[in-house]
Amino acid sequence: MTYSLTQGAVQRIMNGEDIRNPVLQILGLKKITASQGNVQDRYRLLLSDGLCQASSAMLATQLNGMAESGQLEINTIIQMDKYLCNQVNNDRRVIIMLQVSVLNPGSVVGGKIGDPVNYQPGMNSNLQGQQIGTTPNPQGQIKSSIPPKPQGFLGKGGPAQPPQMPAFYGNKGTSGVAGGAGGASTGPIGAVFEIDSLTPYQNRWTIKARVTKKSGIRTWSNSRGEGKLFSIDLIDQSGEIRATAFNQECDKFYEMIEANKVYYISKAALKTANKAYTTIKNDYEMTFNHDTQLVPCNEAAADIPQMQHDFVPINGLAQISKDSLVDIIGVCKHAADTSTIVTKTTNKELTKRELTLVDDTNTEVRLTLWGDEAEKFNPTGNAIVAVKGARVSDFGGKCCKL
Repeated sequence: MTYSLTQGAVQRIMNGEDIRNPVLQILGLKKITASQGNVQDRYRLLLSDGLCQASSAMLATQLNGMAESGQLEINTIIQMDKYLCNQVNNDRRVIIMLQVSVLNPGSVVGGKIGDPVNYQPGMNSNLQGQQIGTTPNPQGQIKSSIPPKPQGFLGKGGPAQPPQMPAFYGNKGTSGVAGGAGGASTGPIGAVFEIDSLTPYQNRWTIKARVTKKSGIRTWSNSRGEGKLFSIDLIDQSGEIRATAFNQECDKFYEMIEANKVYYISKAALKTANKAYTTIKNDYEMTFNHDTQLVPCNEAAADIPQMQHDFVPINGLAQISKDSLVDIIGVCKHAADTSTIVTKTTNKELTKRELTLVDDTNTEVRLTLWGDEAEKFNPTGNAIVAVKGARVSDFGGKCCKL
């Protein structure tokens, strides 16, 4: 059987070029046990394109299951569908593997393809993005069939290709471009990325997004101290994300930001979202810090949506698991008066209001509004109520809360 790898991909990626969906072989896999500051274990891989190999590849933590289940065994041939290449110092880059497809398991491939050399910073990256084929010989060893290097293109006498320096690689690239940086739209503080392409593994990014919701300033006080915060929900053509500003950043940005306005935002921290405190359908959330830049978008922004909904029929809620987030719409059949409860954990008083919604499936659901949402709701008439990001509960039967 013949196997193919993307010739020269390792060198070119490590030199900053954008290689779409490179096919590589795993020659090594090492578990890095979580330290005190890291919650999860990490996996480092040795990747080869048949000519060159590099050990500075890290598996994104959401793919740990692939390593732990044995899918990424030694000699496996993979395709990197989405990845980053971050520069961690002047001469060192790290590949972050975000999305991977297994093409041929290592147990089937049976050995190493080619005779790759170790990548070194400064190596020429003049290989074409061709495929190299390999065929097992009768003894079961892997026999390389790498085509000869084109004359006049490699080595000191060959012209070097100017490296491109995209910050993100994969199928979701900068705005308007799939995978690369060429042709990307550029804002006043950098190249613009789509929200659903953001991950904590990226160093430089800017988004152009509309503020769909702005909270009031909330305060807290506990044994570790006290502080204040506010949050905003952001949307662009690709998705949504929540951003939160604490303490000094709360003071700095609160008056600058208005609901329904569009802003360029850059240099905020990204981390895994705490689903207990957000109704946004995104695996990550954003935190403003002292480096965060926020610039109003003064040009027309008709391409940025006002809101996104994915309504679920009320009769379909029975099949949706507890704590899932859903969008629902229906006629308000009944609205109770506001009431207050005192929470057991914080001993604080909360306001709530219960609504009964019915939709065209002739099914009812109880919706509980809390805090400002409960107080601001106008219960007059049979109003049509659209709810975004309601959390499904099974308390007293299937219901939702906001």
